[in-house]
Amino acid sequence: MTTQGELNALLRETLRDKDVSKLLESSPKLKQLIRQMYGELRRLSGDGEDDGSVFPVKSGAETRLLRTGDIYFFEAQGRKIALRTKAQELSFYSNFEQLLEQLPDWFLRCHRSYIVNTRKVRSVSFAENIIAMDDGSSVPFSRTYRDAVRAVWDM
Repeated sequence: MTTQGELNALLRETLRDKDVSKLLESSPKLKQLIRQMYGELRRLSGDGEDDGSVFPVKSGAETRLLRTGDIYFFEAQGRKIALRTKAQELSFYSNFEQLLEQLPDWFLRCHRSYIVNTRKVRSVSFAENIIAMDDGSSVPFSRTYRDAVRAVWDM
């Protein structure tokens, strides 16, 4: 008969770091599931969701301050930029170079026309080049930015 201590030792021996790494390398679906669970745990715990930073949106004579944690993504639409939150979409004049200087590090350019908040990503499909956002929307990513996207979401 095996004691609890022997079972624990056997389990520790079986699940060494290198074995887990091999398992994750061989199973992209498992990696994606773990990534989703980690993201959900971060959202539920409120970890890093809002660092207090704000993003100014100037429209005409009015300037609105939005919490960066509320922004899902930015989309270039000609000379204007559309900013998407869960509740609204705002348009303003700017360019992506200026935006990236203003935004925290967790924003990522994934396409010529898109910048995403990596903290609002539900999943990434490398087969379809699509980033699924928490609000149900999806954002494409291009071959140009594929390595940058993979660096963020590849374990």
